[in-house]
Amino acid sequence: MDWITDYVNFASRISEPAIIFHEWCAVSAIASCLKRKCRLILGSLRFYPNMYIVLVGPSGCRKGTAMRIAANMVSDIKEVSLSSQSTTREALIRQIKAAVRTETVNGKLTIDSSFTIHSEEFTVFLGYNNLELITNLTDWYDCGTGKTGLWNYETIGRGKDEIQGMWVNMLAATTPQALKASLPMEAVGIGLASRIIFVYASKRSKVMPFPVMTPEDIAEQDDLQRRLESMLLISGDFAVTDDFVSVYSDWYIKHGAKNPFNDPKFSGYSDRRAAHIWKLCMIMNASRGGGKIISVADFERSLDLLTRTEESMDKVFSGFGSRDAVDVMVLLMQDIALYKEMSFETIMRKYYKDADNKTMEGIITSLESMGYIDKVINDKGKIYIRYRDVISNSDK
Repeated sequence: MDWITDYVNFASRISEPAIIFHEWCAVSAIASCLKRKCRLILGSLRFYPNMYIVLVGPSGCRKGTAMRIAANMVSDIKEVSLSSQSTTREALIRQIKAAVRTETVNGKLTIDSSFTIHSEEFTVFLGYNNLELITNLTDWYDCGTGKTGLWNYETIGRGKDEIQGMWVNMLAATTPQALKASLPMEAVGIGLASRIIFVYASKRSKVMPFPVMTPEDIAEQDDLQRRLESMLLISGDFAVTDDFVSVYSDWYIKHGAKNPFNDPKFSGYSDRRAAHIWKLCMIMNASRGGGKIISVADFERSLDLLTRTEESMDKVFSGFGSRDAVDVMVLLMQDIALYKEMSFETIMRKYYKDADNKTMEGIITSLESMGYIDKVINDKGKIYIRYRDVISNSDK
């Protein structure tokens, strides 16, 4: 029996959100229960199963609905410490510090401050250009320093304070427009953004005018809740099979740090793909009751989910860093002078993140009026933009 599979089947049957939203909500729910007491040590590297997951889509695509199904199950588990929906940075730090408890890991008592953030309005939680909180979230993702997971911070009036066993897991939701207003352009692809899995879906998977739960659905929900809670018993070091080492090594050499978006601003995310895979492998293993021995099947399943998510991830940032029309015009003038002729199709492929068709047509009309270019249409109806020798014979 696999918990994620059963959860997705259940959640997709009783609600409208996109399947991929349900998949990542299930991943976050398991992470909440594994906490810092689970880990994977590779030489000097330590991986913990905490993840930052943000569901992104237009209003009405049921992001919040997907979150609530999983979040309600997690909130009923008293051993999982949860954030308030809306809170200040200072209050959040106090909540994490108050979450401290002792856990037994490999037969030893350890200090654990594992904490899960649920926020249906990520941009409200993050605030506008809140660089201090953005910096803190970036630090927390890596679970503090050293074996004890120590994180130091400044307090008002008390000087320095610290939290041991730092571990933060996050599930949130937002729209592309709200995210653009809240996350600084320079943070895209690096820092905090490189640590977040942005899960994009543009619409619901189906329409359910009267979503109701049958007695059978309620019984299944209770069973899922019980099985999820039982994952609190998992603790200690995860290991890998020999076959896993071979398959993972081959992938890592060929594709591990490959930029899946062909966009340099995502280079930071690309560098973290392997870390995302390791975290997912622990979660997938726990989902199927794999006894902390990560197999090739866990890897393949993790890679499949991440790859499918990456196919739409760049849509989240389609408006980030876009230039205004004047900047696009200057760059286009340089391109046309260099290449002498460019198809409209080629121009749009290069500048699609900076200008839509209407804006680009306006820029080209302006360049045509300036005498800088000629717009040529061939016999197949394809539009070409041709550089005009600005110093023509009539001007000499």
